[in-house]
Amino acid sequence: NGVVNVMWIVDGGVWQGPARLTPPNTAPPGAPVALHHQGGPNQLDALFVDGNGVVNVMWIVDGGVWQGPVGIS
Repeated sequence: NGVVNVMWIVDGGVWQGPARLTPPNTAPPGAPVALHHQGGPNQLDALFVDGNGVVNVMWIVDGGVWQGPVGIS
């Protein structure tokens, strides 16, 4: 349904989620998501292309709250 979801695991425990990060129709269904640690292990970025062809970034720092998406193209 075009939602960007997150799943996670802590210290080899049980996988959690999926938890919705965006509203429906944010990205085309099945769109790939690229992940990258920015500047070290404390910030994780998620990049994807939305339904309008715009590259978006979402990020989380130190296990906080996901931010974005923000269009960067």
